Amino acid sequence: MPCSHPGCGARPMKDGDYCFVHDPRPEVVARRQAARCAGGKSKKVKVPRTIAEVKEILGRAMVEGKSPEELAALARIAQTWIAASDKDYDERIKRLEQTHGTNEGNKAQPSSD
Repeated sequence: MPCSHPGCGARPMKDGDYCFVHDPRPEVVARRQAARCAGGKSKKVKVPRTIAEVKEILGRAMVEGKSPEELAALARIAQTWIAASDKDYDERIKRLEQTHGTNEGNKAQPSSD
């Protein structure tokens, strides 16, 4: 069931009917305002360059006790990052197979470079 705010399709927070952006409860409004004030003031964000770094960020978030909603958002970001970084996946596999052979036991072909 989506957020109760008209036109919003986001998942509601675990303990309410609204998503974080639309929840009218005073404690959530205060958290939202604090998040807005902190925007851009946190430590420099390290952009992950490898899947291992993406896993590290997710693992750290889990240890820090992030909410399920925050973890889900991070997982979606990670999934998008991985998909965007692997656009040339087929081409990379082709080059690796040409250089190192395939899983079917074919011998590697000498490079023409």
